[in-house]
Amino acid sequence: MNQLAVRTHQGEYYAGDMIYGIIYLKVEDPDKIKKLNLKISGTEMCQFVPDHESNQEERGDGDHANEFLANPSSDKIMEHPMQVMTQDETLQAGIYRIPFQYQLRPKLPGSTKIQCPGNIPASIQSPDYVPSAHNSWEGAIRYSIIVSASEDLQASQPFVCLGSRPKEVLNMAYREETTIRSCFCYDRGILALTTELDKISYMTGDTARLKIVVENSTSEEVKAVKYSLKRTTEIQGWWVSQADHTTDGSLLYARGKQERVTIEAGVDIHTRNLGNAKPKETSRWECDLHLVDQDNQPLPPTARGKYLKIQYAILVEVSVSRANDLTTVIPLPYVLPQANREWEEWEPAEWMKKCTLHRAHEKIAVRNSTLESPVYEELP
Repeated sequence: MNQLAVRTHQGEYYAGDMIYGIIYLKVEDPDKIKKLNLKISGTEMCQFVPDHESNQEERGDGDHANEFLANPSSDKIMEHPMQVMTQDETLQAGIYRIPFQYQLRPKLPGSTKIQCPGNIPASIQSPDYVPSAHNSWEGAIRYSIIVSASEDLQASQPFVCLGSRPKEVLNMAYREETTIRSCFCYDRGILALTTELDKISYMTGDTARLKIVVENSTSEEVKAVKYSLKRTTEIQGWWVSQADHTTDGSLLYARGKQERVTIEAGVDIHTRNLGNAKPKETSRWECDLHLVDQDNQPLPPTARGKYLKIQYAILVEVSVSRANDLTTVIPLPYVLPQANREWEEWEPAEWMKKCTLHRAHEKIAVRNSTLESPVYEELP
C-alpha cells in the first residue's frame, strides 16, 4: 500500500520565514502514483448570522431574512499546488525522503479562531441590523501543508502563522495629565496618569504585567482608578442566501451587486476597580492581567486579515470631581497563538526511518549545505 506523510522543521512561523520540510513517500504500487503535488495553504473565513426573529420584530421590514454575511474563500499563499517532481520523473517501488523549502509571504495575518455562538452579549455596530445578544458570528485564519500523490493518497500538516514579527520596542509606557480647576478657574493642581506594560508581545494565555501610577498633586480625591481589557472583532463580507452557504457562487454575485459590509463587535473581557487616590499623594499599582476569557480559556490571537480583524487594548480610567475623566488606551498589538500542539505530539512511523533521499523540483529544492545544517537534524 502506498503511504504519504509531510513534516516541517517547526510548528510555528512568522510571516516571511522560510519553511523547511520533508515529504515521506512509500511506493509499493508505482502505477497509482500519478504526480506528487505540494500546496502551502492559508485560508480566511468569517461569517455573521443575525438573529432574524428579533431584527424583523424590531425593524418591521425583514431585511436580510434567510441571509447571512460571509466572505469569499481564497487561498492566501497558493491558488494552485506546485509539482514536487518534474513531469517526466517516475518513482519505482521504494521509500523516499523528499526535502523541500518555501518562503512565506511577508505580511500574512496570524492564525486565529473566534466564535460567538449567540449567547454572549456584545456591543455591535452596523447599519444593517438591530443589535441582539442572539446574533452569532465566527471567524478563523488557518494554515497547512498539503501533499497529494493521487486522489486517494493525500497527507497534511497544519502550522501556526504568528503574523508579522513584533517590532523591537524598549518601553510600552503612556502618560496623560490634566489640570483640576474650581470656580473662577482657580488652578487646584495637576493630575497625571502613567501606564506601562512589561513587554509588547504576549502569547495568548500569558499574563501581562500592567503598572499604573497616579500622581495627584491636587486637593481633590480621585474617586476611582480602574482598567478594562477590551477586544474588538471586525468581520467583512457580503449578504448571501443561506441556501447557498456551501458555494461561493452567490458571493461572487453579491460582490458585483453590493458594497462590502463591515460589522464590528466589542466586548469587555476583564474589568477591575483599583480604588481611589488621595490628594497630594502618588499612588502605584502593579496588576497581573491574564489573557484568558471568563472560562479560563486562552483568548483568540490578534488578527489582521483581509476580512477578519481581532484587536485588544487596555483602557485605564481615572475619575475625579471638577474635571473630565483621565483615560489612556494601551494597545496590545501582538497576542500570539500558542504552540502547535499537533506538531509537538507527532511521531514518525517506522517506515519513515529508512528512506532514500530524492531531490524535489528546483523551485522548492533544498541545498546540500542546508540539509547538513541543524535545520534538518530533528527530522527523521
